[in-house]
Amino acid sequence: MRKNFTIFLSSLLLIVAINRCDTAEDDTSATDDTTATNSTNDSATTATTTTDTDTTTTDADGFKTQTKDDFTIKWKIVDSNISVKLGAPTTGWVAIGFDPTSRMKDANIIIGYVENGEVFMRDDYGSATTAHEADTAAGGTDDLTNKSGTENNGTTEIAFTMPLNSGDSRDRVLKEGTSYTIIMAYGTSDSFTIKHSTTASTNFKL
Repeated sequence: MRKNFTIFLSSLLLIVAINRCDTAEDDTSATDDTTATNSTNDSATTATTTTDTDTTTTDADGFKTQTKDDFTIKWKIVDSNISVKLGAPTTGWVAIGFDPTSRMKDANIIIGYVENGEVFMRDDYGSATTAHEADTAAGGTDDLTNKSGTENNGTTEIAFTMPLNSGDSRDRVLKEGTSYTIIMAYGTSDSFTIKHSTTASTNFKL
């Protein structure tokens, strides 16, 4: 009888030991899986935060300033509007487009030039990936105010103010604190229709 009890007790202790080993292996596997997931997330975060390398500064007038290739863009939020200045090394037209969905498509595009001291500016939208037209030609509205521009020493700069949300279906809604893709271009002649000679794109945070 005692012998049978001893055999039973030994078997029971062996089963308990095996279960403990299985549990330890499961804990180790769970720890390894968590570590792998965290490493993947860290890599994704690093990639996201290092994609935009353009430097933004703020000038004495409170305009945030960013230079990208040949272009200098300045912007400032005032109430529910954004004031923008765009300069490029040309005596022709310059243009800027906000938040395109593909190349020029759907962007809120402002194009302008200075001719004989007079500023010409148009509120456009990206009607296709490589085309644009005036908002007013498609049932929209011209929502630009405070239009101005200069042409000095081979550089043209245009300046304007527009609503962050104009209510025009041809305009993109912009929100302060949000990052957007910006496209820029210039041409060598004073025109709204002559093809660009130089382009660039960047990201900025309002």
